[in-house]
Amino acid sequence: MVKQNQKKKNTTKSRTQPRTRGNVLSLARLIADPCKAELVHPNYGTSESGYLGRFRATHAVNGYNNGYIVMFPEYYGSGYGESTTDNLSAFVFAHNTATYQPANNNTGSPFGHSYTSAVYSAKAIQAPAEPWVAGTNVADARTVAACLRLRYNGKMTDASGSVVIVEDFPAEMLLAGGAGGDPMSVDEIFQYAGAPQRLPVDGVEVKFRPGSQSRYFRTKETADAVQDRDKCIRSGNPTTAAEIGVGATTTGAIRGILIAWRGCDGSSTGADFSLDLYQAIEWRPKPVSGLILPPPKPSNGVNEVDLAVAALDRQHPNWTTTMARAAKVITPVVKRMAQAAIAGTMPEVASVMTLL
Repeated sequence: MVKQNQKKKNTTKSRTQPRTRGNVLSLARLIADPCKAELVHPNYGTSESGYLGRFRATHAVNGYNNGYIVMFPEYYGSGYGESTTDNLSAFVFAHNTATYQPANNNTGSPFGHSYTSAVYSAKAIQAPAEPWVAGTNVADARTVAACLRLRYNGKMTDASGSVVIVEDFPAEMLLAGGAGGDPMSVDEIFQYAGAPQRLPVDGVEVKFRPGSQSRYFRTKETADAVQDRDKCIRSGNPTTAAEIGVGATTTGAIRGILIAWRGCDGSSTGADFSLDLYQAIEWRPKPVSGLILPPPKPSNGVNEVDLAVAALDRQHPNWTTTMARAAKVITPVVKRMAQAAIAGTMPEVASVMTLL
């Protein structure tokens, strides 16, 4: 009788682990390649479910040899207007002088409205998925994967300068420029990031790393007076970290992805860049939309998103800054990780797998 029970237990285990391994592998592909990989529902160990969608936004920067773009992928800011109820989740600053420190005020404010002159350009830009999340049919959404990409469009003979990447940029650092309260200059970003590299002719990108806050569904924005997990940075004239959505009902800091460039393009017209922002999201419909809420996902209590990120970190440490074409290399690496987890050679993952 003991042997029969033991045999039945092993059979159940062998059926469950390959299913989890397949889910983790699919999630790892999407997280490592948000632009093209097949969309997959995230599993955070709960039964919450929604519909999937992928969105892209492109922003052009012309004539400025220094600058940076930062994106907070877990949020859906409109990037428009000076209203203090606007939720900002992506910001671009470009200047011909890398040390320039912009003043944060309502006239020409980077956080107030788009401002462009012969000297500098600063603007909050719309999150790729914001038009959809702000629509009449969507109740809320959460980001599964995201990517920020910089492409140089100038002549190869004019390509020059350097870039830095920050894959875990705290939102409050945007107000750490100068004596504090103002956006950071390009030089301050380079000092903060460290390890610059030459501007690659084929571009540079950074992927979003899902974390402890990624499991939450969020709306487009909330009123300025409210600090909750839906708000990133308010528009208008924020000067302190208290005006960033890190209030009592938010259980963790807001982290973003950033690319900065300095001294780029030796032509007389300045640099010519395209900035691509991608968001792959899971969204839930409003009850009055007429859309049917997808049935709850089967849950085994395992956070498969964390497993996918752990797999990528362990076997391909540079996955967040690897161009998308490297996904063919990442895929078999993640498969080997899952096999190692089942074999018990990765205790931190195998200990979770044995609970299935």
